[in-house]
Amino acid sequence: MRSALCLLAIAALAAAEDPKPARLERPVPAWLTTAVVYQIYPQSFADHDGDGIGDLQGIIDHLDYVKSLGATAIWLNPIYASPFRDAGYDISDYRQVAPRYGTNDDARQLFAEAHRRGLKVILDLVAGHCASDHAWFREACASAQSPHADWFIWSDEAHGHGWVKSPGPRPGFYRKNFFDSQPALNYGYGTPDPRNPWERPVTDPACRQVREAMRDVMRFWLDQGCDGFRVDMAASLVKGQGKALQELWHDYRTWMKAAYPDAVLISEWSQPVEAIPAGFDVDFLIHFGNPAYRALVQPTMAKTYPDQAFCSRAGNGDITAFLKAWQPAYEATRHLGFIALPTGNHDFSRPRSLGRDEDDLRVLHALLLTLPGVPFVYYGDEIGMRDLHGWPEKEGAMWRGSCRSPMQWGPGPTAGFSTADPARLYLPIDPDPQRPTVAAQEGDPASLLHHLRDLLRLRRDHDALGNLGGFAVLHAQPKDYPFVFLRQGAREAVVVAVNPSGRDRSWRDGRLAGATPLMVRHATLE
Repeated sequence: MRSALCLLAIAALAAAEDPKPARLERPVPAWLTTAVVYQIYPQSFADHDGDGIGDLQGIIDHLDYVKSLGATAIWLNPIYASPFRDAGYDISDYRQVAPRYGTNDDARQLFAEAHRRGLKVILDLVAGHCASDHAWFREACASAQSPHADWFIWSDEAHGHGWVKSPGPRPGFYRKNFFDSQPALNYGYGTPDPRNPWERPVTDPACRQVREAMRDVMRFWLDQGCDGFRVDMAASLVKGQGKALQELWHDYRTWMKAAYPDAVLISEWSQPVEAIPAGFDVDFLIHFGNPAYRALVQPTMAKTYPDQAFCSRAGNGDITAFLKAWQPAYEATRHLGFIALPTGNHDFSRPRSLGRDEDDLRVLHALLLTLPGVPFVYYGDEIGMRDLHGWPEKEGAMWRGSCRSPMQWGPGPTAGFSTADPARLYLPIDPDPQRPTVAAQEGDPASLLHHLRDLLRLRRDHDALGNLGGFAVLHAQPKDYPFVFLRQGAREAVVVAVNPSGRDRSWRDGRLAGATPLMVRHATLE
């Protein structure tokens, strides 16, 4: 046996193992309670106009496909005007779509076409910094007396590697967030040191102006028809963080829930116990911060097979390491919002690239898509796309470009992504002649694509498996397989057992007699 999974529908078990579905104690958008989000990297999803770069019209062309997966929303990486020194995470105009993607009219059409199909559209909000090309920063560099002079953090001297010499007439140095071309917007310091004049309190008028400017950005796109934001590096705004950072996001949340009650706020923070109480509806657990995702999928950032992960054929993983990191965060936040454990994303290696085959991905997807919280599926993971290592750096993406290759729709030199010459593509297509494609898997009922659809259909049809369903561990031992857990709905419970290892394992519980099999692959439970 290579790997195994089993889902069984049962009546509720004993009261001690009968976790009630979560009841939210504060308002979240109603649609979020059943949401499944599909992440689209715009450059690489579908090229409508044939220039070799994905665009908004290309996304519109494939909305029916996204809907067919069982997704209820899409999240787009940044689509705004940018010099693209960091693949669009350096924004030069927050209110304009980058010409490579289309126009603001195309964005409004995308919102409308998605809504017509019952899909929500979540935009990326890069709130902690802008591009060095942004008018705000150009004015700040020109003069210390400009209206935007203090919208950035300035000092007469550099204070470590995070400071960059002014590129304009204004002397001194500015603080960056990541690349030199990404000056940090000045939301203030949580606990400013009076010895450091550049550390302004969050109540400083300039810091307040920055806060209001970003609120205006959010208002602009919500008024155009978007359904909320995923916030890039949400913990990077207030320097020193602490209570002031929590208060900042609480302020934004209070405003959004009053003015746009159906809009969602999602954080890239990877610390749900901080992010969700601060005001976010959803927080990711990914490759940094809380180690839960790494314990399941990828213990290190190495691109080789992670044989210490729980989801590993080697069978060396420890599910209790995942539970130790994930379960306290889940229990602390389950009545306030949701945790997201994605299949992957644009910043780390795809699971298929870590030595896993389609059978391995079936088990991994079954685990990720039956846990509580909001599921996120990264484009191409549904067909088992792999990383393309060794490709040249693209727009500051460094090694991350390996997981951003064009979507593989069908046969041909560009895999149906574009009509452009392959040499003109934003990133190269996977050269493997056996590369997976949507077209090939659509025609194969046993494909990974149909498996993911089946999982999302089960999640939709059985409330026990849904975002709010209760959770309890039935079997989880260090260095042992399988992992067995219970999901509880209003009238039904579902037992999920996963054994990613390459060795036969069994688990028995007489209370499962008469249970209805929902999905079984190479597994037997008694």
